Amino acid sequence: MILDSLKEGKPVPIGLPTHEAGGYGDGTLCQIGISQTLYCGAKYVPFAPKGINWIAQGNSDVISYNFSGCIMAVFTHEGTRKVCHISTGNNQNCLDEWQKIKKASSQVFEFKPSDFISYKNTQFLGCYGLITRDLRTYAITVGMSGGQRIVAGVKKARLLRPY
Repeated sequence: MILDSLKEGKPVPIGLPTHEAGGYGDGTLCQIGISQTLYCGAKYVPFAPKGINWIAQGNSDVISYNFSGCIMAVFTHEGTRKVCHISTGNNQNCLDEWQKIKKASSQVFEFKPSDFISYKNTQFLGCYGLITRDLRTYAITVGMSGGQRIVAGVKKARLLRPY
């Protein structure tokens, strides 16, 4: 489990990805830059501007990076449990489409990792979201300290409330 590799004050595990998808979505579900490669035992879903980028969860934890207001969610859609990074920025907001997808899905759980950023004595670099295979949600804050990327915070995240 990836959580075993993420300890506050310790270096970020080597190879933990930070890259974006490498392309833009079209405002709905997409799979841009998706790979089945495991990083510290977890799948990675990169951010795709103007997209709801997703990966099939299978029996894996799933991480995504760099949250500053986007939503991370897990849901069952068309028979597949999916984990996604939902773009919410200016001129790339997918929230209206996400509402439609939620209505056509089941077992929907969502949260904003950036609501749980936690760092002390470090320079803030970014925030991961993590959804474990048993549906626990976490925000992992990354900072810079002594010239090294470190895990600045690991916080259990609360799910968003329905509107």
